[in-house]
Amino acid sequence: MPGQSSDDLLALFDAAPLNRRYWVSFSLLSALFVLEFFDFLIVGYLLAVLAPQWHLTYGQSAVILYSGGVGAILGALVFGGLSDAWGRKITMIIGTFICAASSGLMGIVPAGSWEVFAVLRFFIGVGLTAGVTPSLTAGWSQESPRGRTVSAWRAGR
Repeated sequence: MPGQSSDDLLALFDAAPLNRRYWVSFSLLSALFVLEFFDFLIVGYLLAVLAPQWHLTYGQSAVILYSGGVGAILGALVFGGLSDAWGRKITMIIGTFICAASSGLMGIVPAGSWEVFAVLRFFIGVGLTAGVTPSLTAGWSQESPRGRTVSAWRAGR
């Protein structure tokens, strides 16, 4: 190995077959992303039930709906740089925990507390973009199937 260059090691990695570990990781990450996006998008259906019960105005409903998107933007800005500094694996784990904790806490939001609901939606957005980095797919895919893998992930979004 001392005589090999980084290009030789990259070529060796790209020529290696996709093994069981790759497919298990791909399957687990796909399931994780499906569940996180489901959680991110379910709020539209929840508001159809909660808005009349909590007597929400259109403005309050809009704040709840937009808070997830604003959190996603902020999460992308913050965790995009952190993933370069700390690595994608740790930011993915942190983002998954942020998203899961925020989702779990939504179950104990008192009736009518739309502000708390909106704040938790914000953190779900932050956690989602920290856990689901589009460059993650390209980062752990080999060169030959990289185009198909990235295209499949983007089509699923």
